[in-house]
Amino acid sequence: MKARESALLAVATGATVGLTAAFLRAPNVLFADSGELLTAVATKGVAHPPGFPLYLLLGGLFLDLTGGAGPSAASRLNLFSALSTGVAAAFAVLAALVAIERTALAGNLDTASRRVLAVLAGLLCGFGPTLFDFSLGTEVYGLHAAFLAAALASALAAGNPGRTPRDASRLTFLTGLAVGCGLGVHHATMVVMMPGLAVLLWGVDERPARLRRVGLFAAGLVPGLLTYAVLPIRAAGWPALNWGNPSNPFRFWVHISARDYQVNIENDLGTILEHAARFLDSYRAEFTIAGLVLALLAGALIRGAGRLAVPGLFVVLLGDIAFAVRYEIAEDQAAYYIPTFIATSILVVLGTAAVAARFESLPRRRALVGTVTALALVLVVWNVKQKAGRRFDDRAVEAARNAFASIPEGALVFTAEWNLYAPMVGLRQVAGERRDAILIDVLLLRRGWYLDAWKRKYPERHAEIATDFDTYRTRLADWEE
Repeated sequence: MKARESALLAVATGATVGLTAAFLRAPNVLFADSGELLTAVATKGVAHPPGFPLYLLLGGLFLDLTGGAGPSAASRLNLFSALSTGVAAAFAVLAALVAIERTALAGNLDTASRRVLAVLAGLLCGFGPTLFDFSLGTEVYGLHAAFLAAALASALAAGNPGRTPRDASRLTFLTGLAVGCGLGVHHATMVVMMPGLAVLLWGVDERPARLRRVGLFAAGLVPGLLTYAVLPIRAAGWPALNWGNPSNPFRFWVHISARDYQVNIENDLGTILEHAARFLDSYRAEFTIAGLVLALLAGALIRGAGRLAVPGLFVVLLGDIAFAVRYEIAEDQAAYYIPTFIATSILVVLGTAAVAARFESLPRRRALVGTVTALALVLVVWNVKQKAGRRFDDRAVEAARNAFASIPEGALVFTAEWNLYAPMVGLRQVAGERRDAILIDVLLLRRGWYLDAWKRKYPERHAEIATDFDTYRTRLADWEE
């Protein structure tokens, strides 16, 4: 298939996913981190660890470019998530096309079947219940998925035995660029993919050429990693949201390493097995048993072809699963499965292609491809229907406004409920509602940066309690260190 045809197919699929998500996106902030991320993007602040600097920059640019579009900042940032997921689906299409070619299956399939299977990979990626749900609100995962899928597509192409040395070098650099950008959005789920990407990139080059490609990959990482410099620059200006205040080297490292969240890494076998069972439930919901079987068939039937294409995808799965079953953040646990879901969408296509290639009759091949596609489309439609209610999901805003309505002017609002605090912050800082109220997250009172920001923002209120406040702050510093 020609490059132009592949690009058009990818764009059409991505547009289908992105525009559907845009139509069904939430009208305002949602529960969990939506209000906090909106505040960090719109006010040029610092988000919770590890900071997501590239998301903050690109999301802010999108808000600036769409400033006269009419909808609220929250609605426009939700649109950014939707369109980003469309880009992820487009790259999944390209990854599937390259994988079919690399594994020598293209010669056994007609052009129409290859196109259908590639589109299928994009639809499974973009309309999967996990990623699609995150694409309907303000979250980092739509943009991150775009870089995950781009890294897989370029790595699969770079390791293709049929590419020229020049193409291998260019694609290796692009892989590094996608990985670096992914690290600038959500580094944990990009790091777990890197062993699998290394397998995909491995080629038949001589040692000097391979070392040169390693250098090109490393060079590609730089632009994305440099975006982390925005965090201390912003923190030095004390923005409205200055999580962690990463303005010196120590606090910067604590922030980007997400040290506060490392307590969520489990070592207890019983807990890990419980997480594994939860992961399998999510995995089955994404692809059904038939999809899992097709993914396994890719590993069983595609042997010796494609120079580690299928093993590389399975290494991506294993690396992600090994991390996901040990780490738990309740609000977005499923987000850590996204690398596995993207890789599996490609494996499902490869498994279908491998089975179809074993039929000598073209009609039988097409019948199999058509059957799998029809079943997948039913799943896709079901997933979209299940998430369609997001278009009317105003619960977080309603909860925040109800809370605002219940308090007098100039009130101090104490809450330990993040699902109330975050949307209240978003409405206050971005929409300008109830600027007179002072919002305090009780759990964040354990963090020195939070107290420092409060003192700086409300000096008059601090003066009323200076002795007790400063005594507590001193003791907290000893505890934190």
